[in-house]
Amino acid sequence: MAAAADAAWREGLALHRQGRLDEARVRYERVLALDPGHFEALSLLGGLLAQSGQAEGGAALLRRATQVRPRAPQAHCMLGSVLSGLDRPAEALESYDAAIARRPGHAEARLNRATGLLDLRRPGEALEALDDVLAQRRDYPDALVNRGLVLLDLGRLEEALASVAEAIALRPGHAEAHFNHGRILDALDRFEEAIGAYEAAIALRPDFPEALINRALALSELHRLDETEAALDKVVAAAPQHAYARFNRGVFRLLAGRLTEGWPDYEHRNVRFGVPLDRGRPWRGDADLKGARLWVVHEQGLGDSIQCARYFKLLEGTGAEVVAQVQPALKPLLQQLSPSLRFAEEGETPEEGDFTCPMMSLPLAFGATLKTIPFASGYLQVDPQARAHMEQRLGPRARRRIALVWSGNPAHGKDRTRSIPFDDLRPLLDTGAHWFALQNEIRERDVAAFEEDGRVRFLGPELKDFGDAAALVEAMDVVVTIDTSLAHLAGALGKPVWILLPYTPDWRWMLGRADSPWYASARLFRQTRRGDWGSVLSEVRAALG
Repeated sequence: MAAAADAAWREGLALHRQGRLDEARVRYERVLALDPGHFEALSLLGGLLAQSGQAEGGAALLRRATQVRPRAPQAHCMLGSVLSGLDRPAEALESYDAAIARRPGHAEARLNRATGLLDLRRPGEALEALDDVLAQRRDYPDALVNRGLVLLDLGRLEEALASVAEAIALRPGHAEAHFNHGRILDALDRFEEAIGAYEAAIALRPDFPEALINRALALSELHRLDETEAALDKVVAAAPQHAYARFNRGVFRLLAGRLTEGWPDYEHRNVRFGVPLDRGRPWRGDADLKGARLWVVHEQGLGDSIQCARYFKLLEGTGAEVVAQVQPALKPLLQQLSPSLRFAEEGETPEEGDFTCPMMSLPLAFGATLKTIPFASGYLQVDPQARAHMEQRLGPRARRRIALVWSGNPAHGKDRTRSIPFDDLRPLLDTGAHWFALQNEIRERDVAAFEEDGRVRFLGPELKDFGDAAALVEAMDVVVTIDTSLAHLAGALGKPVWILLPYTPDWRWMLGRADSPWYASARLFRQTRRGDWGSVLSEVRAALG
C-alpha cells in the first residue's frame, strides 16, 4: 500500500508542476485514501486547497502534516501563511515560531513572522524582526518591502520610501514593491509620483486590481475626475465582484453627488469598515416591514450615526418595531426622534426572522437623492433644562458666541488632512467674538499655543455627553468646525455651522459646492490647494467680519 501511495504521490507532483492542479488534487486525495499520514500529500494538498479558496480545509491538512512530521519547518511555515489568510494572526505567529525553532535561519518564516507581528498591531517588534532578517541577508527584496510597510505604519515615511526603493533597485520587476512604493508616496501626498509607481506595478502585472484601484484613487486626489471614473469602471468591468473596487467606485460617485448611482456600490464598504452587511435578513427598502422587527445597527463613527438617524422618523411609517443599536453616547440625544423607537440593551442581538439594516444603508433604503434627503433643516432638539443650565454656565451674552472645533480623533484615517494646528487659528480670533472650544481635549501639540493665547474658553471636562454638547451648540450663534461629529450635530440641530474642508473632503460634502443637501444650516469652506488652510481661514474671518 505504501508503494501505491508513493506512486500516486509522484504522479500528483508531476501534474502539480505542469499546472494541472485539479488532476494533481485527485492524485493527492488518492494518496491519502491509501495512507492518511502521508506527509508530502498532506502538505501539497493543503497548499492546493488554500490556493483554491478552501483555506479552512487547507489549514486542517497542513496541521495534520505538522503532527505527522513535527520537525519539518516548511509545513509549519505553510500553515502559518494559511492561518494568516484566515485572519488568525496569533495562531499564524505560533506556526512561524515553530518553523523558526526547527530551522533558525528559515528566511520565509522569519519574514512572515514579522508580517504577523504587524497584523497583531505590534509594529515595533515587526521592525526589529525585519532588521534581524536583513542583518543576515541585505539583498532580500521582500524583507525590504515589508520593512517599508512597517515604517509606513509607524509614520516614518521617508525611511519607508527608502526601504522600498532599495527593494526595487534589487528587483526592478517586483510588482508588489512598485505598488507599495505608490502607497507610501500617497501617504506623502505625492500623488503624481504615486500614479507612476502604480503604473509600473500594472505594467508588470496587468491584472493587479489593488494597483489599478489605488491609481484611480490617486487620480481622484488630483481631482482628475473623468480619469478616475474611467479607471474605476475598468476595474469593476474586469472584476464585477471585487468588493474593494465596487466600494471605491461608490465613494467616488457619492463624492461627485451622484447618489443614486453611488449607494449600491457603497454597500460593499465591509471591505473597508468591517460592516456587518449580511447580518440577519437584510432590509434595504425592498420588503414590507409591517408587523416585523427591524434592527438598525450603528457603524463607523458618531457623525455617521447622527447623519443617518434622521431616517428613524421615516421608519415609523413602515409599521415595523424598530430596535436601534447605536453608540451609548448618542442614546440620550437620539431617543427623541421616535416615540416608538427601542434601543437595544448591551449584548442583545437580532432573533431569527428579524430584519437588519446598517445605519449607513438607510439612505439607500429610502432612495436618497440630492433633492429627497429628509429633514435637512434639522431633526434634533435640545432639552430645555439642559439649554437653561448651559446658559447659566456660560454667563451673560455680551458678544457673539462662536464654538470652535479644530482637531478630531487622531486615529481617524484622514486626520492628517482635516485637523488644523491651533496656532494657525489665531488670526481668526481677532473678530471680537466670545470663542468656545467645542471638543473634549486639547492635543498635546496645541496645549502651549492654546494656553498662551487665552482667548478660547475650554469647556471640555464639563461636556459629559452629546446632550451637553448639543446644549452648548444651541447656545452659540455659529459653530466653526472641521469635519467631525460636531459638524453633524450642529447641522442636525439646525444651527449655523461653518465646516472647514480639506482639498479632497469626505464624500458626504461632495465637491465644488458651498452648501450641503444634508444640512440646510451648513456653509462649506474648502481648500483650493492641498494643505492650504490659510486661505480657508481668511475666508472665514471675512465672513465673520
